[in-house]
Amino acid sequence: MAFVRSVFNLIGISAPAVVVVVLLPEWLGTRLEFALIAGTLVFLCGAVLLEINGRREGDRRLREEIHALRAGQVAVRDELAGARREMKALEEALQAAASLRGGQGSSQALTEVMDEVTVLKSLVSRLSEGQAQVAEQVAFRPALAVAGGTAVGGAEPPLMLQPLEAENLDDQSVLDEVKKCLRQDSLDLMLQAVVSLPQRKRRFYECFTRIRTDDGTVVRPERYIELAEEAGLVAAIDNMLLFRCVQLVRKIQRENMDVGFFCNISLNTLEDLDFFGDFVEFLEGNAELAKSLIFEFAYADLKRQRGPTRRQLERLLELGCRLSVDQVDGLAIDPGLLVEREIRFIKLEAAVLLEEGGPEIFRSLKRELDRRAIDVIVEKIEAEADLIELLELGIDFGQGYLFGEPRLAKPTA
Repeated sequence: MAFVRSVFNLIGISAPAVVVVVLLPEWLGTRLEFALIAGTLVFLCGAVLLEINGRREGDRRLREEIHALRAGQVAVRDELAGARREMKALEEALQAAASLRGGQGSSQALTEVMDEVTVLKSLVSRLSEGQAQVAEQVAFRPALAVAGGTAVGGAEPPLMLQPLEAENLDDQSVLDEVKKCLRQDSLDLMLQAVVSLPQRKRRFYECFTRIRTDDGTVVRPERYIELAEEAGLVAAIDNMLLFRCVQLVRKIQRENMDVGFFCNISLNTLEDLDFFGDFVEFLEGNAELAKSLIFEFAYADLKRQRGPTRRQLERLLELGCRLSVDQVDGLAIDPGLLVEREIRFIKLEAAVLLEEGGPEIFRSLKRELDRRAIDVIVEKIEAEADLIELLELGIDFGQGYLFGEPRLAKPTA
């Protein structure tokens, strides 16, 4: 369509020039050279006018797109305001029901629902800020808008991981899928077992999120996390993960299952004192959940944590939560720093321990960690031969496809 339009535009500015060249000598008796010069000037003037009109049309379309984006932002805010009103109405209805109904059981259920509504309120607020920030960024950068075991919670069939969709989805499409999943609360909660060794008994599950498009294509965290960080959405993703983990922990405790859950959180979420402060207060009112939650963040973030963030983590430790670090670069680890920050678990990749010189360094490090009651979880174990070598190093726990692929958690009520 654009090619056809270009052809018509070229004909439109060429026709007057040709007419001038042909008719000027006949009507006025001018020389052919002057007629060619006059035709060229007519052609150039037509080209300039066409360019001016094209830019004006482009500016008009750009203003319309920005107006549509701002209108969409207003619509999102209206929807979130409606959600807040509905939650307020729910609170009032629950309080009224509590005043009419007695019984310890109903009171406890009411307390649980009210606590989760409080956390959800904070989550909606954070999502609202994220949506506004994204809409504002797009409005000022319009080119971007154009350009194996059974999972806890039920016998859900495994989620078959399709190939990474890098060749199928561009960055903007991936970001659109992230925003859609946040709006629709459709992020998948994935669980992967962490087993004690050598017994291979499931002791923990690591929780993380994945995104599925409407056609079932899986978008993995390594594909969308960086894009979400640039768009200011990582905190919203982490908040959604924490909320889902809380629901899952509450369910498994009702079933008297003794298992812990690793929840990955970014430094951005730790420093989001509004939401994370609300979350800590929520756990203070539901202390029975704390013992099953293990908060995990990158090893590099230990030194970057500021005073307010560390105080929030100290409150979690007082409640009985545990802390873990991952994304460790090599074996140059400071055990003293781990003890100072009260870290209970550290995750290391199997390939790092098995590389040349790794076993000797790890044995010395393991003795230091054992003296400080810090357990080592070796992740990405995928072959029996690797496990045999790792067991000789006395590792505590293992994680990887050898013990079970990530499974989709059955949705909780």
